[in-house]
Amino acid sequence: MIFLFYLVNFIGLSYFLFKKRTFDFFSLTFFSQLIYFIPGFFGTTNYMIGRDIIEDTIVDGTYVILILFTIFLLLFTFIYDHSKFSSYGENKIYKVNSIISEMMIAISLVTLVSIISTNGLLFFILEKKDLMEYVSSNLLLMETTASIAVVVAFLEKKKLILLLGFGILFIDIFIGFRFAFVISLVAILFIYTNNLGKIRLVSFWKFGLFMVFLAYVVILLKQFLYGFKFGFSDYSLQQFQTLAFYKNALIHSEPFIIMSILNEVVKNNFTIQLDNILVILKMFPFMESIFSLKTPDYNQLFQPALFPYVIYGMANSIFAQFFSMGGYLFVVWFIFLYFCILFLGNSYLLYSKYSKSIVVLLFSMQAFYIYRNDLLYQITLEKKYLVIFLIALLLNYLFKNVVIELSKKRVISNEK
Repeated sequence: MIFLFYLVNFIGLSYFLFKKRTFDFFSLTFFSQLIYFIPGFFGTTNYMIGRDIIEDTIVDGTYVILILFTIFLLLFTFIYDHSKFSSYGENKIYKVNSIISEMMIAISLVTLVSIISTNGLLFFILEKKDLMEYVSSNLLLMETTASIAVVVAFLEKKKLILLLGFGILFIDIFIGFRFAFVISLVAILFIYTNNLGKIRLVSFWKFGLFMVFLAYVVILLKQFLYGFKFGFSDYSLQQFQTLAFYKNALIHSEPFIIMSILNEVVKNNFTIQLDNILVILKMFPFMESIFSLKTPDYNQLFQPALFPYVIYGMANSIFAQFFSMGGYLFVVWFIFLYFCILFLGNSYLLYSKYSKSIVVLLFSMQAFYIYRNDLLYQITLEKKYLVIFLIALLLNYLFKNVVIELSKKRVISNEK
């Protein structure tokens, strides 16, 4: 099975590198899955219990899911490239000037000041799992609004807001949260590459190598920032000076933990109740209250059963979740719907104007981040970004079309 895994990824890499096409959400998905499926190239996966490394061979059943995902990706990409949408070539670049980034960065800064003034040094010295007990909602608001501000500011070429936004996101990294920074950076790089129009990615190999290096730096960042925040011990300082540290940072990174989850679920045929699928209703307002939904996080179901001695949170695997609900049939069903949604995202991106920033953010989460989440977390995450952006969009509309118009009428009235 590992040979077939190599083969489909080689075909995919050849297609996305050498085919002249616009960098879209299918492209982002392929290169993202190369990152999260990297254990498949080694044939093994691992996770930590204390300082002990638990390594296991990836079973054929796990490879079946990885291979199916890549095959569906290539199939949908081929269909999209031969549809009417690909004939447009380049996306329409609209000149937009809103106050959305200003509103978002203002909220983010106020929230940051509020957190620091309320919690003082706790903000800087606590580990993130302890910190969340104090500032969970405010911290989420701070990083979400900063993330939206960064992407909107990049589209509208507002350098000051872009710098302020990234400054806040760097503080977020220092606390221990990388998501908002990474997804904002992914969204910006996507916009830049997407706006190049139809290109052969192989022509930008230097940029590609830089992206590989950047991804590796993000992996290392967690270790360095933890040492910076809590003080470098003699042991850690010595480790940073060895080649083994930089090798182990890769082979013990998050993708290996996520793959361990899928591998153990498939190997043990771990099952959960089918009604977990009802979490989809949380996409819609008030449904959670109407149906009294109390669907647990998937991690709360599999980790105590399959990883009872792991004391840290292992995140999730959406492939494992669907396999637990209905085996390979449910996995195929999920993969098919997933790529249908990405197809719609690609198509809508051609016409988006004010909403381009949120479209890119939401579908970047789908393409880049979905591998390590369960359905509940993914829906909650995207809904949070969407609701905040829609409120900002409404306020922007009111400001542009009500406040400014009233001001103009008042000026004209005074002149008369």
